[in-house]
Amino acid sequence: MSKSKFDNRWSVSRGRPRLLSGQASIGMGRVGGGLPVWAMVALWLVGGSPSVRAEQEYQKSQEYQKAVEGIEVLPDTEPLTWSDDIASRMVDAIDAFLLRKTGDSRGRREEYWRKSAIPSDLPAGGEADPLAEERAALAKILGMADQRVAVPELQVIASPGCTGRVGSGQGYEVYAVRWPAFGDVTGEGLWLVPTGEDSTHLPGVVAVPDADVTPEMLTGLVEGVPPECRYAAILAAGGCRVLVPTLVSREIAARRNVQLTHREFIYRPAYELGRHIIGYEI
Repeated sequence: MSKSKFDNRWSVSRGRPRLLSGQASIGMGRVGGGLPVWAMVALWLVGGSPSVRAEQEYQKSQEYQKAVEGIEVLPDTEPLTWSDDIASRMVDAIDAFLLRKTGDSRGRREEYWRKSAIPSDLPAGGEADPLAEERAALAKILGMADQRVAVPELQVIASPGCTGRVGSGQGYEVYAVRWPAFGDVTGEGLWLVPTGEDSTHLPGVVAVPDADVTPEMLTGLVEGVPPECRYAAILAAGGCRVLVPTLVSREIAARRNVQLTHREFIYRPAYELGRHIIGYEI
C-alpha cells in the first residue's frame, strides 16, 4: 500500500495535544496514525465531523471545566463555553440584528429625508439637487459603482428573417428584447407594445417582478398564473408600453462542493468588489 507521509506536528492547547498535520494514507489505511479511513467516514455519516464531536465532548469534561476556571477573564467579558454550533448562533444573531435595525429605521427616516424642502420643479440629479448626497450614498449602498449607459436603446432579439415577436395578447404584442446596461453587461426581458396605433406617445411602465417570477408569467405567456397576477399584461391591454426585466432567480444549483442560489453565487464575489446584485439589476 502506497503512502504519502508528512511530519507529525503537535501543539498544546489547555493541557491537551492537538494534531496539526499527520500521516496521510491512501485507500483503506489510517489517517493521522489514528482511525482507519472507513471508520472516519462512518463517524462523519453517523454524527458529523469527528473533530467537532471530540471538541464538544472535551468541553463537557472535568478537565475542560478546570481549565476554564483558571483562565484570567478580561473586564466585561466571560469565557466562551458554548458547546453547540457556533456558526449557527452567529447566523441567528446576524439575522436578529438586521431585523432590529430594519425596524428601527422606520422611526429615523425623517432625519435623513428632506422631501418637504425640495422644489417640485427641480430636476433630480442636477447640480442644485439637494438630495445629491443622499442619492450618492444610496448608490454606494446598492453597489452601483459602474457608470450606466445614459440612454439605453432596446434591441429586439430575433433570428434573421424573424420579427422577434414571442407572443401576443388582447391589443398588444410581446417581443424579446435586450439593452446595454454598463460595460459589456446587458439586460434582457420582454417588451409589451400596444397594437393598432403609434406607441411612441403612450405611457411607459417598467414592471419589476419578484426574483422567482419570470417575465413570461407576468405577460400571460405561461399557464398556471391567475389573471389578476398578470399585471404586465393588464397594463399593456390598457394602452401602456411595458418592459418586464429578467431578474436573477433564487434557484439553487451546485457550485463545486456547495449548494447556492444563483443570486448568492453572484452576490458573494460582487460584495468583494464593492458591488451588489441589486445594483446590477437596477
